[in-house]
Amino acid sequence: MQLSLAQQQQVSIAKALAGDAATFYAYRSIALVWSDQKPVNSAEIQAFYSAAKAIELPLIGGSLPLIPLGIFTFLIPVIIVVWVLLNKTTFGRRVYAAGTNDTAAAWAGVNVRPNRLAVYILSGVISGLVGIVTVAQFASARPDAGTSGNGMALPAITIAVLGGVAITGGIGRVAGVVLATVLIVWLNAGILLAFPGNDGVQVQLLALVFASLLNGLTKRKYGGI
Repeated sequence: MQLSLAQQQQVSIAKALAGDAATFYAYRSIALVWSDQKPVNSAEIQAFYSAAKAIELPLIGGSLPLIPLGIFTFLIPVIIVVWVLLNKTTFGRRVYAAGTNDTAAAWAGVNVRPNRLAVYILSGVISGLVGIVTVAQFASARPDAGTSGNGMALPAITIAVLGGVAITGGIGRVAGVVLATVLIVWLNAGILLAFPGNDGVQVQLLALVFASLLNGLTKRKYGGI
């Protein structure tokens, strides 16, 4: 039985997600075995903790809460660079075209494979920067950072979905992802304050799943998806 184009796209997405998950678990296992499940907290790494400290905004003083330094050294620059790439360059147009329908994009003259490779490289670079920021926050390089507890995978997927990014590709805006990030961070912080200990972690997981399901239902009902 021949599958429709939409069904073929869903199958390819499922295969890609399965491959990503397998790669994730493989590299996590390698990190745990290589480090003997011990964190690295040398003097240089401990000194790097200053890169994640909270600071006061100049000319404002103590009228606002302290702001983490990483917002200015990492978050805002990454937002600006990604926004410019996606909205003001031909590369961004090619990325959206290939994400919407790679076959149609190829027929339209877009060289899909190099552009997809560039997206993977850019994603890897940003992930590496996130790793550096995480090391600064913990003042140690932990082999299970980002994977212990609920990890970072589920919150990242939830933020992307809530921000309007389509898992099938071709749809999504930087502003939506930023707003969803702020929402999820505030939600997680509030849950941990309201439910201390392991209960807070479990409620966080439930809230993330519920938010993803609610977002999908509202999109189907009001967004025509």
